[in-house]
Amino acid sequence: MPKKPRRTTAKPISLAAAARRRRWREEHARVVVDAWQESDLTMREFAGRHGLPQKRLERWSCKLRKKAKARSEAPLQFLPVEVTSSATAAFIAGDRRGVDAMELALPTGIRVTVSSGFDVNALKRLLGAVGC
Repeated sequence: MPKKPRRTTAKPISLAAAARRRRWREEHARVVVDAWQESDLTMREFAGRHGLPQKRLERWSCKLRKKAKARSEAPLQFLPVEVTSSATAAFIAGDRRGVDAMELALPTGIRVTVSSGFDVNALKRLLGAVGC
């Protein structure tokens, strides 16, 4: 018999609800670890105040940190590119800036346009600042 699919509409998880669970899934652990990191408490103090096993908090904190690091070090991948007619029109009109310009449109709605001769390090800092 096939398993029922999990619900996709997730309700926000409170710290108290996550802390009460016998077993944490990643979303529960993330709520607890984020709350601990935002507090001014040591891990021991936070675990004691919320009735949590400190070892569980340590394990999940480490696991989530490694996962975030792996995500930030993910290998580069090819993405689809769309060549628009505006570059051709710019070339015909004699606008060299349009031909040499590149535009990066992210799924978040952020658009970055650079012309030839741009500073690569400045672009890296810009993309880092917007979380890319």
